[in-house]
Amino acid sequence: MRRVAWFFGLLIIFTPMAAYAQLWSGVLSTARAIDWSNAGVAGGIPNRTTVCSTLNPGATASQINSAIQSCPSGQVVMLNAGNYNLTGPINFGGKSNVTLRGAGADRTKVFFVGDVGGVCGFNVGTSVCIDSGECNQGQPAGVSCGGPQHTASWTAGYAKGTTVVALSSTTGLVVGNHLMLDQLDDATDGFPAAGDIYVCGTTACSGEGASDGASMVRPGRHQVQIVTVTAVNGNNVTISPGLYMPNWRASQSPGAWWGNRTIKNSGIEDMTLDHAGNGQRPGITFQNALNCWMRGVRSVVPATQSGPNYFNHVRMLVSARLTIRDNYIYGTFASANTMYGIVPDHTSDVLVENNIVQHVPTPIQVGADQGSVIAYNFAGDYNGFSQGNNTLIPHNAGGLLALVEGNSATGYTGDIIHGTRNFITQFRNHWVGGSPEGTVNWIQAYNRFFNIIGNVLGGPGYSVYEIDLSLKRGNEVFSFGDKRSSSYSISSDPFVKITSMRWGNYDTVTGTSRFLLAEVPSGITNFANLVPAGQALPPSFYRSARPAWWSTPWGTPPWPAVGPDITGGNVTGYAGHVWKIPARLCFENSPIDSAYGGGSIRLFNANSCYSQSAGAAPSPPTSPAVQ
Repeated sequence: MRRVAWFFGLLIIFTPMAAYAQLWSGVLSTARAIDWSNAGVAGGIPNRTTVCSTLNPGATASQINSAIQSCPSGQVVMLNAGNYNLTGPINFGGKSNVTLRGAGADRTKVFFVGDVGGVCGFNVGTSVCIDSGECNQGQPAGVSCGGPQHTASWTAGYAKGTTVVALSSTTGLVVGNHLMLDQLDDATDGFPAAGDIYVCGTTACSGEGASDGASMVRPGRHQVQIVTVTAVNGNNVTISPGLYMPNWRASQSPGAWWGNRTIKNSGIEDMTLDHAGNGQRPGITFQNALNCWMRGVRSVVPATQSGPNYFNHVRMLVSARLTIRDNYIYGTFASANTMYGIVPDHTSDVLVENNIVQHVPTPIQVGADQGSVIAYNFAGDYNGFSQGNNTLIPHNAGGLLALVEGNSATGYTGDIIHGTRNFITQFRNHWVGGSPEGTVNWIQAYNRFFNIIGNVLGGPGYSVYEIDLSLKRGNEVFSFGDKRSSSYSISSDPFVKITSMRWGNYDTVTGTSRFLLAEVPSGITNFANLVPAGQALPPSFYRSARPAWWSTPWGTPPWPAVGPDITGGNVTGYAGHVWKIPARLCFENSPIDSAYGGGSIRLFNANSCYSQSAGAAPSPPTSPAVQ
């Protein structure tokens, strides 16, 4: 049987639908993963050198926005060093192929000193709006900005890997723009069977029902993949990448929708954005965006203030292939755990990489999303702030096939507050525990087919390795399948643990790196994972080599920096299995910014912290065949 499986693994390498099959070096089944090298801006963030317009302190928001609109394609609007006090938002207004750049986050500082108002996508007001400008194109009354302008039935082409889909209409569909593919959620009349993928966002399967961008666009359709249109031939549409999920099917009324415009290849770089005076609106919003980015930005709320119980620094909606890299996120308007740092929601193939998030109750929160990569981020100040969540929270229905790799923070919570998710992979993360949630890896009901491989987990105070189907939580490394709260009417889910794949994780409770056959779901009916042939792990599930930005002035950590195969690490308490990642080195070695009244906000300049921080596009690793 093993020989047949490995022969199939060899065969699959040579089939077009699984050209990525070399990625996982015999550890992770291709049925439970995708080619994550698609994440982020295609070809990497462009290094643009031609400046179309240079502005100085004293420039207004309208002058900045006008310069963006007038800038030729592929050029840069430059904000020179100094302080900019803006009473309105920075708004790209649908302008593609433009970079807004400062002289560095420690030199160019933009203060939003009044309620910026306006509309950006689903948000009412935002400090920086990078969107398609669809609301300026005669949006019909009663239709949310960024919502469907065109809809169609999706009549054929549902298999995983498919790159041609048939639609009932292609009116207004433009090659090079993005296309949203979705289907109805799974039925909620009865407990889903063992081994089922379960996509659901109602109170029948979650504690509180859906509350997210997907619900504002197409209610009840949380499985969404956002793809790029590469050709249109009659009603046949060629897309890139191909379909990720294996459960697209006619019974769920699959459909498609798109807008008239997509903002593409625009980004913001190298400046501080201070949101303290903007009426407590959202910070930076990407909407209807493709291949856009934010790099080298310090996003700041200087102190906890009275205000609403909801805020996010970076919000991404109806967008794909965005890169959020080398940024520093600080602060919140309130201590509520609905204060978010970086939020991909209704997105696909986003790359959130090498960011610092400090003093934010929920540093990273993921909504309806397919195929994104959350990698090498550091969340600091977690023991000095009353946060209510672990660092990374997939929070809404429709979180599918994400890769969470190499992060250093408190831990991971797959919650069941607003819906279900499937096929999330955690690889080589350092989860230290210590959040008020307690549990390091809390995977609640209907979070199925998770892969947890090569992580280093736990810290002082942890004495229990795992619990299953129990509401008790606080000092355990793993908690599986519970319904989170006794007040929720949903049931606990025994298939969470049954469908989870664990291999090579080091934990501080057992003090061992666990390569146990009993923690591999080799016997389940659907999406089984064979027991790996050995203990060797690849360095990455999405990169072929150490990234260019990995070097810092305080040293170059080994790459990879975390895992059971790592020795000599410089983080105590983990048997040498952990080295500090670049984002942590930058955070710990950057001085306090005295301009902020002696608080804990760091001075920050990405180009000083990281070598060649613009980096190159990731390419898939090469290694032997997989299952």
